[in-house]
Amino acid sequence: MFGVRKRIAYPNTGQASPQKPVIPTITYISIPLFGECHCALLDWLVDTINPQYPDLDELDLQAPRYVPASLDILTKTTRFSRREIQLIYRSFKQECPTGIVTAEKFRELYSQFFPLGDASYFARQIFQLMDQDMDGSVTFEEYLVVMSMLSRGSLDEKVQWVFNLYDSNGEGQLTAEKLTDVAVSVYEMLGSYTDPPWINETTIKDHVARVFSKMDTNQDGIVTFTEFKEFCITVSIREARLRGAPL
Repeated sequence: MFGVRKRIAYPNTGQASPQKPVIPTITYISIPLFGECHCALLDWLVDTINPQYPDLDELDLQAPRYVPASLDILTKTTRFSRREIQLIYRSFKQECPTGIVTAEKFRELYSQFFPLGDASYFARQIFQLMDQDMDGSVTFEEYLVVMSMLSRGSLDEKVQWVFNLYDSNGEGQLTAEKLTDVAVSVYEMLGSYTDPPWINETTIKDHVARVFSKMDTNQDGIVTFTEFKEFCITVSIREARLRGAPL
């Protein structure tokens, strides 16, 4: 999302895409409803480490209305090193010179990754998860904490974050309707390039119903976090075996 830009070509079209960041590392969250479809929720950074970069406290802090916490504090509250935080902050500031991200700005940045679809709903869901104090903006600290968790957090933390993405009203449980809302938003966001291909909402509901039935082990119409986690682990193990990757 925040990074150096380059032009790429869309598959099978030969057309150049809008400019898009070059990122050495992307955080992928596997959305259980979509099989091979992986969603690049959040990504960062620059493709090279420049030893000339100054410390966080020395980066142009005159213009922004918001000044983040010190490097010492950020290294204690995240799993990033001082240098990694410096790089992330530099990229963050390039896109958000005020030091914060509004919901509209976040939607605009997210839409750069999915120019063939409508990322509005999905971007709003992600933004709400990042906006921990629910003040309508995401600070650098809030952004950094999420990035740290998604890239270096435990399995429980990552699964809980995806669970919260589906659990839009924070009830602590999932229904088929909640999963359908997210599923439709993902297909709308990906536009022409979805797998399986977009057909209509009825097809999506049928697909969600099949997956939900597998998640809902006691068939009570509700998926708890425990059921969701067990399903994600099962799917991950199966995919790892198919790839021949070590478990």
